[in-house]
Amino acid sequence: MSIPLTIATYNIDGYSDLNILNRLCDVDVVCLQGIHSTTVERISRLFKSSGYPYFFRLCTSGPAKKTEEIIFSKLPVVDKQYYSYANTNQSRGLSIYTLDIYGSRLIILTSSLEGDAPNQSSGTLRRQQFKEINGFTTDIKEPIIFAGDTSIPVWQDGFVPSLYTDVWLYHGSDDTRETRSTGDRPDRILYRTSNDSVVRIECSGIELIVLDPGTNKKALKASFDIHLPVIVRD
Repeated sequence: MSIPLTIATYNIDGYSDLNILNRLCDVDVVCLQGIHSTTVERISRLFKSSGYPYFFRLCTSGPAKKTEEIIFSKLPVVDKQYYSYANTNQSRGLSIYTLDIYGSRLIILTSSLEGDAPNQSSGTLRRQQFKEINGFTTDIKEPIIFAGDTSIPVWQDGFVPSLYTDVWLYHGSDDTRETRSTGDRPDRILYRTSNDSVVRIECSGIELIVLDPGTNKKALKASFDIHLPVIVRD
């Protein structure tokens, strides 16, 4: 049995015009980053009124933490965890959510990774944080989708963390490359399927959703086929 699933990621980056988020409300799972505490309630009300009964706010309250991440889902969320990065200058971490899809499990990750500090070599923090993500999820047997802001600049475009597949590399084009006006594509969706899992996932396509033509703000959306085991009953 195969079930279609759509997922989108977008870094609000403190943007105050939340009406643009209405354009995401036909997506099954929405991962948002860069949310200020002053807008959390407004965003939650918007998505709840648009048919997202499951939404969770997971964050730390470290001294350098300025924004947070939220997932909104039309599918049941049966577990949630938050891991703080050991290598971080801004109290950031990884949000892990478990979705229930007809009795099977799918793991959704979201995070906003950090750019380089002045005293660090190129990509140091990102690589350390991706390594931590691999460590956090090593023992997970279910398929995983990461949807978040990787902070990867255009000149490091080919970088992909081990164990994961970047959906753009197989389904993207020049028309879907840039998620920011700078020409970068830091907003990425990656996935991993374990050979030990009875559930398989395949990406069937991606698209950019233009949220605000004036500022060129775009969300990245990917479509997946979730292949579930067939249960034979007597």
